[in-house]
Amino acid sequence: AAQTGAKTYDPRAAFAEADTNRDGHVDYQEFVARITEVYYLNDADKDGSLSNDEARSTMVVTENLLAADGNGDGRLTVHELVRARVQDF
Repeated sequence: AAQTGAKTYDPRAAFAEADTNRDGHVDYQEFVARITEVYYLNDADKDGSLSNDEARSTMVVTENLLAADGNGDGRLTVHELVRARVQDF
């Protein structure tokens, strides 16, 4: 469900943004590049990690994402996020 003030997720637009070579497929490199870009866009306070609120406010939360906080500090590094999303790829 969309949250108040949050952008509506459009899977076609997300695909088009990720498919940088416009071949109709999102390959591994494009996927990782897009996840990295999304990470930095969602880091609202620009502290280099995502709080639970930052992650939940703009991204689709999956079980892999919830388990991605490898060191248990309540924040996601870009490496933790990429590792979690690659499992969903």
